[in-house]
Parts: sequence; structure tokens; C-alpha cells
Amino acid sequence: EELVLVGEDGAKWGPHEGKSFVVRGKIWVNNHAHVLRPKTDTVLAGYLAGILDAADLQLHISGLTVPKLTQGKLRTITIPLPPVEIQRQMVAELDGYRKVIEGARQVIANYKPTIKIDPKWSIKELGLICENLDGKRIPIEKGQRKPGSYRILRRVGDC
Repeated sequence: EELVLVGEDGAKWGPHEGKSFVVRGKIWVNNHAHVLRPKTDTVLAGYLAGILDAADLQLHISGLTVPKLTQGKLRTITIPLPPVEIQRQMVAELDGYRKVIEGARQVIANYKPTIKIDPKWSIKELGLICENLDGKRIPIEKGQRKPGSYRILRRVGDC
């Protein structure tokens, strides 16, 4: 059967940090994970694991010394629940994305650069080769903003 494992303690509970996943077949699970058996007429294992892993579960964590997702807190987590057929389509789409990502990882792992770093190249501090504009940027007040589309830059992981 398909079961969903969710980190109980020692896990990372932010979005997309691998806190939940599907297991199949005969397994042994230690006491650091919750084991969920989805009611397959309501929720698919792949969908549940994907939703839980994408969620930020930080608000459900208790304990200062050893942060933990208790069974009681786990039961209070809410998830969006589309019909099973839609869940099946979503899982298939995510599996396709995972295959593309894994293929990209393989390409990166097998990449052999053609330009080698030469130890004779000079090394310079950024302050010598760039001008830092932080102190020169002037925020535009809300009433002075002009309509139009603007690029929004975010750090990786903020999206």
C-alpha cells in the first residue's frame, strides 16, 4: 500500500524541504516520523505528500529544545481537497516536473566546463571593481508611482 511519512522531529518544516513523502511496500519506520494511511476515496498519497511538503508547517511545531510536530498538531493541519481525479492529474503533472528536474540535475552533474580557472588570474575586492548603489537608491512614494508593469526581483527561495 502507499503510505505518507511526515517528519515528527528533526525535520525541516518550511515549504519544499522534504518533510513528507510517499513510501510503498514493506518498510520499517522509526519513531521520528508520522505514518499516514490516506483514505484513497478522498485523498491520494502522492497528492497529500505533495501538499504537505509544499506547505509551511512552522506554525504547527512545538517544543523549544527539540522542535516537534505532535500527533495532535498534525491532525489540525488543513489542506485543499479537490476531487480525486483532479488530484490524480496534479500528481501526474508534478511527476513530470520531477522528471524534468532530475534530468536537469543529471545534465549538471555530467557537465564538464571547457574553461579552467587559472590561478594566475587577479583577485579583486568588489569595492574596487563595482560601485555600490545602495545609498543612492531613492524609494518612490506610493502616490508618485506611475502605472505599468515592473519586474519584481526576489531572492531564490522567496517565490
